[in-house]
Amino acid sequence: MNNRDCLSHRNTMFFNAFDRLMQGKETPEYVHYRAQKRKRMIKKLRRST
Repeated sequence: MNNRDCLSHRNTMFFNAFDRLMQGKETPEYVHYRAQKRKRMIKKLRRST
């Protein structure tokens, strides 16, 4: 699996979550997903500095 495939898969996941948010369904899951993403990014930043 090359990098672009991985990226498009991640985008698909994001857009699916976004669709659910727009429909007003499963909003807590989307919020949780966003929080996990932020935590992961913070971890990466901490490791790099």
